[in-house]
Amino acid sequence: MSSNLKSRIPASVHAYVRFSTDRQKDGDSIARQRASAQAEADKRGLKITEWISDEGKSAFKGANRKVGNLSKWLARLDDGEIAPGSILILESIDRLSREAVMDALDTYTRIINAGVTVITTMDGQECNRANLNAQWTGLIITLSKMAVANEESEKKSVRSKSVWKARRADPSAKRMVAFLPQWLETVDRPRPDRVALIHRMAHEVVELGYGTGKVARRLNQDGIPSWGAPRRDGRLPSWHNNSVLNILRGRSVLGEHQPMMDGPDGKPVVAGPVEPDYFHPVMEPAVWHQVQAALDKRSFKGSRGRKGNDYANLFSKLGRCHHCGSACHRSSAGGQNVYLRCSAGVRGVCTNTKGVRYFEFEAKFLDLVLATKFHGGRVDDSQAVARLAEAEHARAALAVRMDSIAEQMIERAGSPTLGRLLDKAEADARDLDQEIIDARKGLDAIRSTPAQNESQAALAAELAKLNEPGADRFAIRSRLARAIADVTQSLTFDQGGVAHIVLEDGVSTYEFDVKDGITHRSETLTKSGAMTKVEVREVTSLDEARALKAALAA
Repeated sequence: MSSNLKSRIPASVHAYVRFSTDRQKDGDSIARQRASAQAEADKRGLKITEWISDEGKSAFKGANRKVGNLSKWLARLDDGEIAPGSILILESIDRLSREAVMDALDTYTRIINAGVTVITTMDGQECNRANLNAQWTGLIITLSKMAVANEESEKKSVRSKSVWKARRADPSAKRMVAFLPQWLETVDRPRPDRVALIHRMAHEVVELGYGTGKVARRLNQDGIPSWGAPRRDGRLPSWHNNSVLNILRGRSVLGEHQPMMDGPDGKPVVAGPVEPDYFHPVMEPAVWHQVQAALDKRSFKGSRGRKGNDYANLFSKLGRCHHCGSACHRSSAGGQNVYLRCSAGVRGVCTNTKGVRYFEFEAKFLDLVLATKFHGGRVDDSQAVARLAEAEHARAALAVRMDSIAEQMIERAGSPTLGRLLDKAEADARDLDQEIIDARKGLDAIRSTPAQNESQAALAAELAKLNEPGADRFAIRSRLARAIADVTQSLTFDQGGVAHIVLEDGVSTYEFDVKDGITHRSETLTKSGAMTKVEVREVTSLDEARALKAALAA
């Protein structure tokens, strides 16, 4: 901003109020601060032109300075939108900051050096560049107040964490949590109607093959309101894709609790390891793993794209061009002819313009998968279990060390060395907590992966259901697509109309080239570190193709 424009901005009077917790919101903290600021302004003959309020923002870690309304006001100050000679009124210096002294001083001098006078109503102190240069003892008084405010917050933080930790560790103590899952009345008493709704969501995702978006639409169509707050216009809150997804993805349904705390930027971060059996569980672990597997399949393979009423393309997002890697889409060429084509070839940017007849290929593919004799069972999870155990052991050891540091800080308040040690330990704890979360996700992914013989059985069962009267074809074909994704490593189509298929079972990979029949097959078997590759010659007749199919099943 130019100096000429700055000179035309009139000086203004601003009042800042802040509180940290919901308990203070329910009390008279804001009303008291506003009343004292107004009284101070009236006494000095000033008119407050702007109220700045930070509700539920802590000044101990600088959340108000980093992400609160104070941060926006400071940005305007830096940009010259607030003229020199302006005034900032607040109850006390700790409303502005409770950070470590040097950080608090930086915020304070940032305001003073911009030409703003700071008035604190609790002691009537008035500070600006002119009077602090003339009487520097005022700055010493302010520094001492900053130190006291930070020390009080540090002690309160350490003691509060110790109390929470002790109560969580005491099996006889009442379990404490800031927010209950929405399907519970208390930590150990569920709400039956909402639990039933969660079971419905899981059933529709796992058994019917629906995505969370369709689950949400069906709930809204049935007139079932979501668990959010009523809308301002009086309408009931509705379900969305993310609200369903968050419920089904969360581990709270298993009874687990993840402690959280405010991070350096005021946003929540993980505050400790997951606590099992904290809430009343409302879903069996086996069902939860099935839900995760179904959601993962929709996220990565064959999930997006137009489905219609019949889940038309079982290979959506799975089939790729053998030459350019673009997705192969289902398209019509007039009449009854439906093809899988390279999407880039359709646009004229890939040489692969050859289409594969969809219905013929689908039948061949399903026949091939059902005929393949898979060697593998479930994937070995021992490494994932070891990774999780190692991370949890390291986190438990660090928790003991943090408790020791916290106890020493209570005895030796204000020790900068102990403060730095605790900060470092908390940072390490956050890293380990994230490592535990990642390890759990990895283990969950392994345990939710079905064995290939189960996927084959699922394919056969779903195919049999398609011809039943009144069959829900969308749900059945959706489950077929998931079963296909379970066993398929890759599927590509080349410009000669040949489909290159790689199936897998965790032990072996099975490669096929398919056009009019199976023209090539190779199998790579990996067992105990050894690899064996078997090549099968080209099949030149229908009889040989049938013989090969029989051999695969042998």
